[in-house]
Amino acid sequence: MDYRILGSLEVGPDGSQITVKGRKPRALLALLLLHRNEVVPAERLIDDLWGEDPPATAANTLQVYVSQLRKLVDGGLVREGPGYSLQVEPDQLDAERFEHLVGEAASALGRRAYVEASELLVEALALWRGPALVDVQYESFAQAEITRLEELRLAAIEGRIEAELGLGHHDQVVGELEALVAENPLRERLRGQLMLALYRAGRQADALEAYQEARRVLLDELGLEPGPELRELEQAILRQEEALSPRPLPDSNVPTPVSTLVGRDRELAEICSTLRGGETRLLTLTGPGGAGKTRLAIEAANALAGEIPEGAFFVPLDTIREPALLLPAIAQALAVRESGERPLLESLTERVVGRRVLVVLDNFEQLVETAPLLTQVLEAAPSLTFLVTSRAALGLNGEREYPVEPLGRRDAVALFVERAHAAEPSFRLTDENAAAVEEICARLDGLPLALELAAARTKLLSPEAMLDRLDQRLDLLSHGPRDKPARHRALRDTVAWSYELLDPEEQRLFAHLAVFSGGCTLESAVGVCDASLDPTGALIDESLLERVDGRLRMLETIREYALERLAEDDGADELRRRHAKHFLKLGESEPVAGQAAWLDEIDAERDNLRAALAWSFEAGEMGLGLRLAASLWEFWWVRGYLAEGRRWLDEALVRGASEPPEIRARALHAAASLATRQGDYERAADLSEQSLGLWEELGDVSGTARALLSLGTVASEQGDYERAISLSERAAELYRESGEQRGHALAVSNLGGLALERGDYAKAASLSEQAYRLFETLEDSEGMAFALVNQGFAALSEHEHERALELLRKALRRLAELEFRDVIGYCFEGLAAVLTLTGQAGPAARLLGAAEALRESLGVSLAPAERETHEETAVALRQALGEEQFSAGWRLGRELALDEAIAYALQEEAAPA
Repeated sequence: MDYRILGSLEVGPDGSQITVKGRKPRALLALLLLHRNEVVPAERLIDDLWGEDPPATAANTLQVYVSQLRKLVDGGLVREGPGYSLQVEPDQLDAERFEHLVGEAASALGRRAYVEASELLVEALALWRGPALVDVQYESFAQAEITRLEELRLAAIEGRIEAELGLGHHDQVVGELEALVAENPLRERLRGQLMLALYRAGRQADALEAYQEARRVLLDELGLEPGPELRELEQAILRQEEALSPRPLPDSNVPTPVSTLVGRDRELAEICSTLRGGETRLLTLTGPGGAGKTRLAIEAANALAGEIPEGAFFVPLDTIREPALLLPAIAQALAVRESGERPLLESLTERVVGRRVLVVLDNFEQLVETAPLLTQVLEAAPSLTFLVTSRAALGLNGEREYPVEPLGRRDAVALFVERAHAAEPSFRLTDENAAAVEEICARLDGLPLALELAAARTKLLSPEAMLDRLDQRLDLLSHGPRDKPARHRALRDTVAWSYELLDPEEQRLFAHLAVFSGGCTLESAVGVCDASLDPTGALIDESLLERVDGRLRMLETIREYALERLAEDDGADELRRRHAKHFLKLGESEPVAGQAAWLDEIDAERDNLRAALAWSFEAGEMGLGLRLAASLWEFWWVRGYLAEGRRWLDEALVRGASEPPEIRARALHAAASLATRQGDYERAADLSEQSLGLWEELGDVSGTARALLSLGTVASEQGDYERAISLSERAAELYRESGEQRGHALAVSNLGGLALERGDYAKAASLSEQAYRLFETLEDSEGMAFALVNQGFAALSEHEHERALELLRKALRRLAELEFRDVIGYCFEGLAAVLTLTGQAGPAARLLGAAEALRESLGVSLAPAERETHEETAVALRQALGEEQFSAGWRLGRELALDEAIAYALQEEAAPA
């Protein structure tokens, strides 16, 4: 039985609607519903229905009304003692269902699960068919409940709008909010929501006017100022705080497969359906290697892309073995940078909270012990969903496992034929070869990767010959260990069969190439494995090796077999040593002449560098490990991998405590530099002091100068400029004595920056020009960029606007080549200041927005001296443009991709915003 009071009074079984006839019977039913499951005395019912002067027949008439209602409510109305009781289950009354949904939505809003909250509140509000208890709206007994329910309805509307704002639907709710504010002018929550929606829609001036209107109404009607929340919101809008308007996520990076998907229509539909439902937020595709889990996950992510507002993101984990690298890998895909100011998990969850995002985590099996981290992310970001591929389930609460089974006979044959035709265009399925093809597919258990490896052989072997060789291989292996599941053996046996068809030189190269993690260039294959072109080409032809974007790589399942073969090689340890030394040579190579290319090459080899570091630690080669870690600190700094770099260096310093002092001193300096950049000044000072002590013991003048310069940087960051200058001047003198030109240039550049921070602009310009000339002699692009930035800000402070514009754009070109994002944002700030002062306020507002978006992506904030310039520029722009135009330009800048923002900043005449 259903009872409905959110609108006209209705009752009926199983959703049917019966209107109660007669005003008094309807009032009686309303009374009993308001006191449901209670015994209401007949005298009270008579008083509420007829008031102080009931008719003499009231008692008998009441009994008649009760009798009529009993026929409608199917036994729910019973006589108990002197009164009556209407028995109602919680889900039978629309008002109770409404309150239950509102309570669940409030919980979802508290977790910032905006999609869930919006859906719950839409469902709750749909229960309302008109004003509550409209049939008895003038009866005194109903007034309190009508007021309570109407307040709940309005709060539910506010909650739904909060959810819509959280989902970024601000443009869609402005009109509704304006109407609601007009109807409810004293509700501050609605006023605040309207301000926020207007601000996010790029209408900052309107948002501030909405606050002033709220203040006028509250003062006129209540004689009160707005509450603290509304006042704080106004100030946040004036300051344009980042939290008010989250930056959009990057474009999806899910790969687009080149080949067609064969035989997985049902699985793809089921996976997509599961993810669409919203109840499953951790779906794990399980199965043996080569079953096609990755391909299914990619296809599902691409199929759902149009339905996920914020997009899908792909995180390959096949080369990651260190648990500490899982979170940085996820963060990198979502353009979240590490920061010394807060934990990476916090930055990541803040980036995605309230946004519908699908993250594909591919090849999770080697990181299963870190799986609880996914629970932390899911709990903090309720709108995020993980689609995981793994050979085994993760064992987490809320996880749903989807086993990926082998292909059926028909689909397996179709896949084999399609891939065989791709390898050998003349191949066709015929009556003569069909039986052999079907038998090959059966022997390979329908595993897609095994089928593709076999199909690649059709260039050399007919299906009948292939089957004969495969039979020999499987027969041989049938006597081997049987502790692996059949499907694992089928794939392994296929790889083994392909391996045994290689000649000895090709077999050796196949095993040796497994030493690389994440692939390698041909040059590295030659340098480490003595690879030659013919064996390399043969491995590519046999699908045992891929060439992707100029790099050679193996699928992880194939690499596992290659690693087994490498482990049997007596020269494996020496090969790994060669691998580590090869990448140490890259790390220690002089990057100055081609810094951008060096950084790009290091970035491309991150997995190999990680593998080399891990092996050196495991093998006890700590001299090599310390040198490698120390050589990479500038890369970790420039490209933003600060936390990872500090982890490697800290472990290297602990393990390598007995290594030679010169090696340790360099590693201590590297660790101190990264600690400084993350704001860990106490640790940075301690590491620099240790480094200084070792250099002084060694009598190394250049090393001593390097440590002094690091200590000077720490002092500068802490605001102790006198100490910073003293240390930097001493470092410059030592560098000059030792003849180390780059160190001397760095010290002079630092002194120029210190002069700038202290307001000595003429000295800053002079020192920075001197530093630039020194760096120019060395072809040091990074150093020249720093010197140009300092010169540009000095020129700005001296009101030399054209020169400042020229210098800052020149610096930006170099920084863009290096992808030095941290300093690019600072450069944007300087250019915005110059453009403001030269009457180009529109472009300046846009660059100010771009700078803020970039800082947020890096997780860094403005230094005190930088903030002063920023605030002066923002105030001047507001005065020149007005709040609305300033806000619009600033927003356009925030939405620019980094390369677009750089191109915009480098225009000789920036177009008006």
